[in-house]
Parts: sequence; C-alpha cells; structure tokens
Amino acid sequence: MRWFAVIVFVSLVTSSAVLAKPKAGVTPVSGVGGDKVGTVLVEALEDSTTVVGPREVEKAMDKLGLSGELDAKDVKKLQKKLGTTVVVQGKVAKAGKKHTLTLGVFVRGKKPTELTLQYKSASSVKFREDVKELVQQIAMADAKDEDDDDDKPKRKPSDDDDDKPKRKPKDDDDKPKIKPKADDDDKPKRVARDDDDDARKRRRKRGGGDDDESSVRAAPNPLMRAALRVDAGGSFGVRRLTYDTTTTGGPPPVGTGAGGARIEGELYPFALGDPKSALAGLGVTGEYDKTVGLTIRAPGTTTDVSIDQGHYALGARYRIGVGEGSSVALGVAYARRHYIADRTMAQLDLPDVDYTAVAPGIGFRAPATPSIGVFANADVLLMLSTGQIQERTSYGPADVFGVAADAGVDVALSKSLALRFAAEYSQINFTFKKPAGNRGVTGATDRSIGLAATLAVLY
Repeated sequence: MRWFAVIVFVSLVTSSAVLAKPKAGVTPVSGVGGDKVGTVLVEALEDSTTVVGPREVEKAMDKLGLSGELDAKDVKKLQKKLGTTVVVQGKVAKAGKKHTLTLGVFVRGKKPTELTLQYKSASSVKFREDVKELVQQIAMADAKDEDDDDDKPKRKPSDDDDDKPKRKPKDDDDKPKIKPKADDDDKPKRVARDDDDDARKRRRKRGGGDDDESSVRAAPNPLMRAALRVDAGGSFGVRRLTYDTTTTGGPPPVGTGAGGARIEGELYPFALGDPKSALAGLGVTGEYDKTVGLTIRAPGTTTDVSIDQGHYALGARYRIGVGEGSSVALGVAYARRHYIADRTMAQLDLPDVDYTAVAPGIGFRAPATPSIGVFANADVLLMLSTGQIQERTSYGPADVFGVAADAGVDVALSKSLALRFAAEYSQINFTFKKPAGNRGVTGATDRSIGLAATLAVLY
C-alpha cells in the first residue's frame, strides 16, 4: 500500500513546483468490464501522476514477452521499459450482480500491495467516486504508516539499550536474515505465478481460456471496440428478381447463385491515439464483394452468359459505448450494387441493374461470452439511380425503395485475430408509374440473400 503514499507525496511536492509528477503504468484490467474499470482507474491516478495507459503498457508487455499476472521480476522489466516508478495491475471478478476489483501495486521493486473494491456498475458515478476516495484514503493511511516506520528504528535502539548492548548488532544482523526468509516465502508464490503464466500460454495455444471468468486476452471488449479491423474471406449469395404484372405474358423471373470474394474494414483513427476522447468513436468503414464465375443460360440456347455482379460501400459512422463492452453505431454510407449481363454473347429477357444509394444506418455489437460477440446492422437504401431497368426502353420510371441488413457472430482466436460469420439480406422494391408496354409490369422486387465467412485482423 506504500505506492499510493508515494504518489500522493510526490503530487504534494509537485504542487509546490519542486518535483514533477511520478510516472505510473496501468496494465490492462482483466475480467468483465475491464476496459471501463481501467479507464476509471487511469482517471483517478491522473490527478497525481503521469499515467501510461493500458494500451501502451500492453504493447510494452508484448515486446517483453510478458502476459497474464505479473510478478515482481516481470514488473521490474516493465518498469525499466516504460520508465515508470509504479505499476498497477488489476482484475475483476463477478459474483451475481456484484463485481470485485482487485488491484496489485508495485513501487520501485517493493513487494506488491493488494487492495479490493466491490461495486455493481463501473458506469455509475458512485464507482468513480469510490475509486477516487479509495486512492485518497489509502494514500493518507500509507503516509502515516511510512512516518511510523521512520520512528520505529529510533524506538527499537532505546528499548534495546536496556538489554545487552553487544547483542544489538547481532539482533540487527538477524534482521537481514529474516528479510531473506520473507523473500524465500515469496519465491514459491512467484514460481506459482510463473507456472500460472505458462499454463495460460499453453491454454491460449490450445484455444482455451484462463480459469478466471475472463482474461485480458479473451476479454470481449477489444473485439467489440477495436480501433482498426480488416476482414477478408469468402461469400455466397442468391439473387432473385420477380415482377408484378397485370397480364399472363410478363417477363420471366430471374434467379442466380454464386460464390464470391469479400474484403471489408473499419478504422477509428482518433481511438488509436486517445480511446477516451470524444472523437474516438468517429470512424470510417468500407466493404467490397465480387461474385466469381457467375453465368446464366440464355433461354432456348446452350450459351452461358457471364454476369458481372458485385457491391461495395464506403461510409462514416460514430460508435457509442453502451454498458460493459457493447456499442451502438450510427452512420451513413455511399453504396453501389450491380448485376450486368454480357449481352455480346446472347440476348436476354432481363434488365441490367446498377444501383447507387445513400444508406443511413444503425449497428449494434455486444459480447455473448469472453471470446464471442454478436452484431447486427440495418440500412435504409435511399436510391440515387437504378440503371437500365428504369429506362423507357425497359420498364420506365418508378418509385424505388430499399433496405439492407446483416447479422452474425465474431469469434476471437486471439487478441488480434477473429473469425466472422454473417448472414445478409437486401431487398429493393419498384413501383412503376405506368405499365410498361403491353406486358403489364406494375412492379418488381429484387431480393438478395447471402452468407459470408471472413478472418479479421484487429488492433
């Protein structure tokens, strides 16, 4: 508990412009809601220290090959790497509706001090006040303890003066011997910690998790709120175009299905620098999918006509954290989707479409388990153009409206890799302003259903 005393002491000296603020590193807090707890802890320490946040500390740990719970030897390496005098590591355990925050604090190579705090919600004002009050109370108590420690050596000699003076040095000599014994007592604990780290590493290699409810590596929050994500993989889609007619001689429906290649990504540039800033939720998104080898047989022939089918979208969004690990995103994108036949090969009784639209939308993500998250997105397609289908030589002007949605699961393989499985749906409805020619077409529905599987790189 001396570390808080050191922090408060140095901060008081800072106020008199004698010394600069000490430097403290906060490791990623493991457990449910660890990200949010870490943010509150950093805010509580910033008043009296220069804080190196969890993201930067985790990078340093990775470079040093450190993971899981750190022992004193690991902390010394980390302190040297970061240039800090204090390292704080924490974990959150949940029992029913209550959470317990346990902090281990290392100061200048001394044995760690452990402290705990129970709370219901890390989002509450009470929790933030309790953390700050805890910091202040412990700092005051430790400052008194240090004063008492300074007084004890003076009292001991005075007490020992009544005894044999010659034995005082022997007693003093015994004290160092007692300290190594305390260190020896610590050694089994350190070995156990090292074993725990090794066990965690082995479990991660096998794809398993820690025995704790969740860990830094398996926490859902980085998966749900990554600052950078790039996905690549495959897709399969089925498209069907049907018509509403007033006669029996309408055009035939169109149906196709084929696989494709997919790449998509999202970037929140301000979150890379300061995840707590108001601009951290502002990001850009992009997606591109291209069908491979799609053809359609021309009626009455043996000719397979190639179809160019694909879609892409580019937009901006603002992501808002909700609860512990969940988020809601609001945004708008420019989207294009096309289905164009190679008519140099044969004549087809179907119109080409080349949709462009402005697509405002909403998305939601939430953790299901420490390593699995669910997501859903919905967009409204405000059509700008539709291509040949609305030309006067085809079916003419129409009122057009569309929607698109997707949902699925993310499965974390590690802190930087994940699999995504998604189901997608889009529908565009046409209401033609007057029947086209003598075929009596009054409306059309262009519907697409697809599946996608991608591998994501996260940061």
